[in-house]
Amino acid sequence: MRYIVYKGDDIRCMGTAEECADIMGVKMTTFKHYLTPAYNHRIEQRAERKVIRWSKGVTVVLPMEDYIQSKLNG
Repeated sequence: MRYIVYKGDDIRCMGTAEECADIMGVKMTTFKHYLTPAYNHRIEQRAERKVIRWSKGVTVVLPMEDYIQSKLNG
């Protein structure tokens, strides 16, 4: 499976999990953690509390298929 990685509004990398983890300089376990519902829930909660700003460095990893569908559906 291929992924797209955002940090803030910038695309950091696209590729397989191994390629993205290597480019990001993180372990595979960290990369896989970015894909979990728990991670997504945590960053959503922090954004609601305004502890973080989305444009300032939140790492978001999406499967490429989800990214393409979101772009096609507008």
